[in-house]
Parts: sequence; structure tokens; C-alpha cells
Amino acid sequence: MSKRKGSPLKVECMGGCGKYQMVRQAKMNRSLQFVGCMNCEGCRKAEDFALANKPEGTHLEFNVPGHAGVGGFGGWRVRLSTPEHEASFARARAIRDAGISLLGKR
Repeated sequence: MSKRKGSPLKVECMGGCGKYQMVRQAKMNRSLQFVGCMNCEGCRKAEDFALANKPEGTHLEFNVPGHAGVGGFGGWRVRLSTPEHEASFARARAIRDAGISLLGKR
């Protein structure tokens, strides 16, 4: 049995900046709906568009490089929100709002 790794795939940034990574098929995270360098203007526009147009009851799950990204790229996918997710988001918003109000009092 051969332990051949297979030929690498060329994964291009979906933001349109022209950057690419060569990645083995086994390392490719196929569950991501968007893969990009996460730094170019196209990636930022795509993220803003996805956040503005996500269906009710869903959230964006981000995968940053080094955790579940592709090569040096990151990505995201739209996931259904569970009650636990919604509770977590509510707690995070409350902490954010409390911090903003403290900064406003200075």
C-alpha cells in the first residue's frame, strides 16, 4: 500500500486578490462556504454581505488560519443557531454593551 499524499490543490482567494495556497487534499476543509486570505478588500466585502444577508436563526462560524483554515487562509460558513448559541451571543452582546457604556463615561 502506497503512502502517497496525492498532488496538492491550488486554492485561490475567493476575494479576488489573486493570492493562492497549495494544499494537500487531506488538509482541505470542504465544509467552508468561503475561503480567502481574510485581508483583502474582496474578503471584507464578502463578509459584510454575508453578515447583512444571513437567514434568521443562523450565524456565521469563522475558521481562522491555524485552527481549521486552508493553508494560510481562513474562511467561514453559515450555521443554524442552537438555543445555546443564542444565549452565548446574548451574553457577549451584554458584555460588549457594558464595556461601551463604561468607555462612554470617561
